[in-house]
Amino acid sequence: MRVVLSFVPLLLATLLTTACTPARIVSTWQDLATPTPHYPSLVVFGVADSPLVRRAYEEHFARELRQRGLEVTPGHRLLAEADVTRGKALRAAIGRSSAAGVVVIHLRCDEPGDGGINPFSHVRLAEDGRLYPYYTRVHQAVSGADYYAREHTLRLETSLYDAEDAHLVWSGRSAPLAPDSEQTTIGDLIAATVSRMQRDGVIAAKGTPERSGRD
Repeated sequence: MRVVLSFVPLLLATLLTTACTPARIVSTWQDLATPTPHYPSLVVFGVADSPLVRRAYEEHFARELRQRGLEVTPGHRLLAEADVTRGKALRAAIGRSSAAGVVVIHLRCDEPGDGGINPFSHVRLAEDGRLYPYYTRVHQAVSGADYYAREHTLRLETSLYDAEDAHLVWSGRSAPLAPDSEQTTIGDLIAATVSRMQRDGVIAAKGTPERSGRD
């Protein structure tokens, strides 16, 4: 199944299929300055240039989390498409979710200079360290008319923020996903991302003892 970003039905199909090649998360960042909390409840917000793709991101990610025993709410159940650019509406949606953590997921295009970022830390805290500037910036970029029309490498980027104080807890970026890839699907990357989050100790089902820091 090919990933064709300009054609929504094919992208949706790609989200829900499974490929034969293992997906990889090649860059992660984690807040090591504070004890690593488990987030047993999450709300997931997909950022996309199509409401259908946004919903597919959220539902697929939520399904992966539920399979690991977490409580999760897809963002589209709380935040209407007409309100996705409104910061107050986003804050209100997070409050209604009663979630401990907020996941933001989108398919990003590599930018000039990305290749020089430390492969173990793609995060720029000045830009990514707080939820609301990050979410707004990502939404504005992805909503641009030519964002996915450009010839750039694509990667799935996932960021986990604390729901209470909106600081960045964890972020992961996938290996490149070529627009004509027949080997790795976005669905595979979501599954790999959730597995990595669990392995890094930032998500866990309720009742799991919390860690005091990275093992």
